[in-house]
Amino acid sequence: MVVEVFRPVLRGAAEGAGEANAQSVPEHPVLELVGGAQRLRKASERRNEPLLTPDETLRALRLLAVDNLVDIVHLRETVTTQEARIRSLESELGTWRERAVAEIEGRRVEAVAAHRRERDLISVLHHQMLTTQAMSDELDRKRHRWGRRLRRGRLTAVVSQ
Repeated sequence: MVVEVFRPVLRGAAEGAGEANAQSVPEHPVLELVGGAQRLRKASERRNEPLLTPDETLRALRLLAVDNLVDIVHLRETVTTQEARIRSLESELGTWRERAVAEIEGRRVEAVAAHRRERDLISVLHHQMLTTQAMSDELDRKRHRWGRRLRRGRLTAVVSQ
């Protein structure tokens, strides 16, 4: 099968005024997909050689069929290799997903434990602050009493003198 895609070429004014807007027959194909037998035929046409005989054409087609068979085998091997690689990657992906889920769960558990420890530390700190405040208040009261006693003692000592 021969597929040719051509680029349109506009003829210039030098070729004639009546043909100025017409598109010409393509001179150079942009894309040409040609089989092996067609290549031989086109090459012989370019060199002005006679066309291939039916035996030569049959031989060229057989060679093309063998080439195609080799390509098919090669492609099947490539597909098999790629499928094996895909299976390997999918199993690795499953392993990595399991690890990720386990790590996420571990981080969640660690976060909960850290939050509990933080709450416990805050509770202990708050308790210590309350205890310190209570002891400070009690110390202030005792100092206040001693201050009164000392003032009373001075007053008594001053009065007795």
